[in-house]
Amino acid sequence: MKFGIFVFGDNPPEIGRSNQKYYEEVLTMAEWAEELGFDSFWLGEHHLYWYGTCVSPPMLIAALGQRTKRIRLGPAVAVPSNGTSRGLPRRGQSGRPSNTIPS
Repeated sequence: MKFGIFVFGDNPPEIGRSNQKYYEEVLTMAEWAEELGFDSFWLGEHHLYWYGTCVSPPMLIAALGQRTKRIRLGPAVAVPSNGTSRGLPRRGQSGRPSNTIPS
């Protein structure tokens, strides 16, 4: 059995947390997940909502890739309507296994 963590990408204003602090917390969560032996770390994506902080999972995944070594990283969803659908397959390419549903 494999275990992963899914981060939704929301930062409601009533929490009083800056977006910078949110991103720092996500980076720390991925590091902890890897240390604790989780197999994967998935990021949600939000658009057109007041609480949508993570609008580009590939950018955050790149930052996570600098801080982790073995955990699989991936977007929980890829929204083709917010960019060219032709570029969607390239958006998920990386140097290590990622963006795949763990078996």
